[in-house]
Amino acid sequence: MALFENKTYINGKEILKFFGVTSETIKDWMKNKDFPKPITPTSKTRLWRCSEIEDWLMEMQIRRDDGDI
Repeated sequence: MALFENKTYINGKEILKFFGVTSETIKDWMKNKDFPKPITPTSKTRLWRCSEIEDWLMEMQIRRDDGDI
């Protein structure tokens, strides 16, 4: 899929901008076991592996196409 070319990780601000959602939405998604878990190199920094976000999006498309969501 390569949505985040040349990047290994994406930070919280980039996640918000990419999806066009609020931080509350991301918090709700994080409660869902399917949404990728971030790594936290510092207490205020969350990073998501780009490949995991891309995989999650692909899974959501498959579930949608199968009528599961």
